[in-house]
Amino acid sequence: MNILLIFILFSVSFSSGQDTPCPLEKTFSQSGLIDIRTLDSAIRVDLMYSSEANMFGEDLYDCLETCFLQPEVAKKLSCAQQELKKSYPRYSILVLDGARPRSIQVKMWNLVKETPLKSYVANPAKGSMHNFGAAVDVTIVDSAGNELEMGEPNPRACIVNKSSQEIADYLKAITLTQKETTNRAVLKQIMVKAGFIPLKHEWWHFTAYPTEETRKRFRIIE
Repeated sequence: MNILLIFILFSVSFSSGQDTPCPLEKTFSQSGLIDIRTLDSAIRVDLMYSSEANMFGEDLYDCLETCFLQPEVAKKLSCAQQELKKSYPRYSILVLDGARPRSIQVKMWNLVKETPLKSYVANPAKGSMHNFGAAVDVTIVDSAGNELEMGEPNPRACIVNKSSQEIADYLKAITLTQKETTNRAVLKQIMVKAGFIPLKHEWWHFTAYPTEETRKRFRIIE
């Protein structure tokens, strides 16, 4: 076999490996979910669980870089983006998390179930609304891609490794500036107008439907 042929075969093999879809993408697609950016490319995505920049300090999603949601939930998020652009043309929604398999929910729960952070992670026995593809974690970025100031708690900050007392003290000491309060209000306003339901203690988390309705509408993603 000559050198040119070996090079061609190697190139084809390498290219094919690069085109292999992320296993989680395949799981979501088979469950009927869609990539949000195929519906609205103006929405930005930077999944916090695809890096170590999250409360767990671990990369839990590996190769996943795209946000998948139930089609009707994705449409609601697109409506929220449009609402944001009406009042703030230079702003965009940034998605931090979308659909999440229950298998990863189990990993998260095991890390927090004995800490004050357990209220931030749904018990996988019944599943998080993320496990149905019906919830999103979002924030807002400016035209330069900078996240607006939203204050603490910050979902990108690793705190799970702190002691229970340190975590409790951290959560108790949280105060917000006027700018942070205003920015949170803008985010909540556009999401609620698009039909999402906010979660009181997580400014970034929004569900598309009430819990029981979600469980009736969709199947959990394992």
